[in-house]
Amino acid sequence: MTTAPAATLDPRPLGADTGVNVQPMGLGLWAVPGSQWGPAEDQDTLDAIEAALDQGVTFFDTADVYGGGHSEVLLGQAMKGRRDKFTVATKIGWVGFNGDANRSQYDTVDQLIAGVESNLKRLDTDYLDAIQCHVFY
Repeated sequence: MTTAPAATLDPRPLGADTGVNVQPMGLGLWAVPGSQWGPAEDQDTLDAIEAALDQGVTFFDTADVYGGGHSEVLLGQAMKGRRDKFTVATKIGWVGFNGDANRSQYDTVDQLIAGVESNLKRLDTDYLDAIQCHVFY
């Protein structure tokens, strides 16, 4: 038996003049294998992403620090061959897990660019819909 999506999630503009529209509800991928939330299987995360897609959710939020980057790797695997079905927001810069919660790991523009390139590589994509700085002091 196939279930219909629970609700229609009408997209809304993300910021002013970005041209990116997102749903008001998405799936946050913080609690993935390797995160602070305890042991889990990669397949559980992939199944959760698939279940979200089945329910009409297309907005996914991740970060370089979620599971030490493993969250981005798993989302990249889920997107393989169907990137156009995903709106992806990821984050960079937070070193809070290392005891310095109020500082960015980026001190130069070159470091920032290298960080975004690392996000792209882990996500196995050539573009991001949104990139956010966790902390940028």
